[in-house]
Amino acid sequence: MPPNPNKLSQFWQELKRRKVVRVITVFSAAAFVILELVSIIVEPLELPEWTLPMIIVLLCIGFIIAIILSWIYDIHPEEGIVKTEPAYKAKEKDKPVTSNSWKIASYISFVVIVGLIVLNIIPRTSKKEILEKSIAVLPFEDMSSQQDQEYFCDGMAEEIINSLTQLDSLKVIARTSTFAFKDKHQDIREIGRILDVRTVLEGSVQKSGNRLRITAQLINVEDGSHLWSERYDRDMQDIFIIQDEISQAIVDKLKIKLFGKQSATSGHRQTENLEAYNLYLKGRFFWHRRTEEDLLKSMDFYQQALELDSTYALAYAGLADVYFIMTWWGYYPKEEGFEKGKTYVSKALSINDKLAEVHATLGGILTWYDWDWKGAEKELLYAISLNPNDANAYQYYSELLKILGKSKEAREYIDQAIKLNPHSRIMYNLSASYYYREGAYEKAIEECKKSLEIAQFGWPMLRFFNCYIKLGMNVEAKEQLKKIVSFDPSLNSPEVIDSIYLESGTEGLIRWLIHWLQTNETPDFYYNLNLNYRIAGLYAFIGDSEHAMEYLEKSFETGETKVPNMKFSPIFDLIRHDPRFEAMLKKMDLYTTTQ
Repeated sequence: MPPNPNKLSQFWQELKRRKVVRVITVFSAAAFVILELVSIIVEPLELPEWTLPMIIVLLCIGFIIAIILSWIYDIHPEEGIVKTEPAYKAKEKDKPVTSNSWKIASYISFVVIVGLIVLNIIPRTSKKEILEKSIAVLPFEDMSSQQDQEYFCDGMAEEIINSLTQLDSLKVIARTSTFAFKDKHQDIREIGRILDVRTVLEGSVQKSGNRLRITAQLINVEDGSHLWSERYDRDMQDIFIIQDEISQAIVDKLKIKLFGKQSATSGHRQTENLEAYNLYLKGRFFWHRRTEEDLLKSMDFYQQALELDSTYALAYAGLADVYFIMTWWGYYPKEEGFEKGKTYVSKALSINDKLAEVHATLGGILTWYDWDWKGAEKELLYAISLNPNDANAYQYYSELLKILGKSKEAREYIDQAIKLNPHSRIMYNLSASYYYREGAYEKAIEECKKSLEIAQFGWPMLRFFNCYIKLGMNVEAKEQLKKIVSFDPSLNSPEVIDSIYLESGTEGLIRWLIHWLQTNETPDFYYNLNLNYRIAGLYAFIGDSEHAMEYLEKSFETGETKVPNMKFSPIFDLIRHDPRFEAMLKKMDLYTTTQ
């Protein structure tokens, strides 16, 4: 039976008489403004992700309470807050119910108008202020006729990055990300959008004999306009002065507030020997390539630099970096490599104990070799305090937090590392591993895709395989396994994987993958790094606890670097209470009574 129109009309009139309609209208408008304001300020103020959902919940609760209270109560000029009389009593008094609700509504409306004005101002102020304090320094272009100054061009850009990272409140994108655009000739505005910066510095170097011509220009990403440009004609021995001039000019343009007497250059080069400096630049050039051959070349150049200047702290820091990276990646025997790394760390710090990169390297060695969790945390936090733009320090500290089971904090630090170095395949792979641990397999896949877009390598491809199985996407897992083994020239046909899947399902695929990892001839060394640890995880994946423990113990005995991750890795839940598992945790000082 349809509702009585008269009753609906009476109910609507009663809602208006009790000012419920007015309260709903004003509350909705105010709530809209509040949500818009919060959504804008969350990122600039670095508020937690739950801030906006919490505000929505509170507004919904407040909305219900406001409707109930407006129905029951009213505000009179003389009597204050009183209970609203029923309609029939109001008619008996033959006078309208006086109320100050209209005044309250006016006040709220005023707040709404002010909020809309603020909404229009905030994007033009705080957001702009944040973006103006961000820069990406692109690799300088070699304009020399011989085209033999690539290392020098790269070093020029890197030295400017190093100088700018010392400045307060300036976001400086890491070298790895900016150098990803080398020789690509992409539009500056597109580069700025990808790297999320307001300004980009680009330049070129032209060398003729002992003369240098260096040009540099600072570009506004928003419209592509030139904020500043300059050309420097100098002798080679003036290169240090040129770097300082360029850095100072950029700082003046960006109007960055410096710490006290701090200048654009922080004495980062650490030597006045030009030849030693050139050798150091060559060492950095090959270090960034990260292959075993290039790392050995890097080591040789650093040692040559030290022969010319035995007090060159950055050359010692470079050697410490080389031994740390080579040892972690399995290019160098673990004990010997890490010990040499610590030796060069000590030499660098004895000359200059304020080098952030040295403290970061020491923190990494203390994490993966000494298992000195407190010492590692101290060094890494100190490195971050010395240089808040050091993406590697954030990465290393994030990995330490992951080992210690502090997942939330680990996520925060790896996200910050990615902001500073948004073109690092390693960092996206780490981010994927964190999501995988949390059971967020779709997000892990997205991070793996980002990593593989930068460079094709083994770890993300294996994680794809694991994620697909966890999601029940078995066909996709099978196809992913074909991609993984397609690198192996010894495999006659990937079609063998189809038959294994039809015969024994995903468990058969995993057992076949284990066999392949043990016998493959692929040139991708990522598949062989931490091999026993990886195989232990695959056995645990299919519930084979005995083999999982066997290979985990092999991983521990051979000193594979990933072993400390075992404590909080959910893949090892199957064997977590095995006495052998607990014995390894005790040796790493990771054992607690609440295993």
